[in-house]
Amino acid sequence: MIRADQKTHAISFANGAYSWVSFFADPGAESKIDQQLRVAPWSSDNGGTFAGITNIAVGDSNEKVTVALPAHCAGISIQRPGTDPDGSIWCPVAYNLG
Repeated sequence: MIRADQKTHAISFANGAYSWVSFFADPGAESKIDQQLRVAPWSSDNGGTFAGITNIAVGDSNEKVTVALPAHCAGISIQRPGTDPDGSIWCPVAYNLG
């Protein structure tokens, strides 16, 4: 779960353990604006770098968004690029790895 008051979140795991990550908006997000997320997988290929950085929106219009991870992914950095200074428009977002 990415809490509503967090602008950044990181997940680390064994190299290549997962091939995708799916994001879900909290059911309480109904009637709120979609949550913008920047998903940056860390790949151990080429000496280690972020690969396949993706911007997604999760909310009423997209209840579930799945992002493919590179073959040698060892973690993910997630950022909320929104500019609301107090985070009042944000809601919690859950994720699953597979």
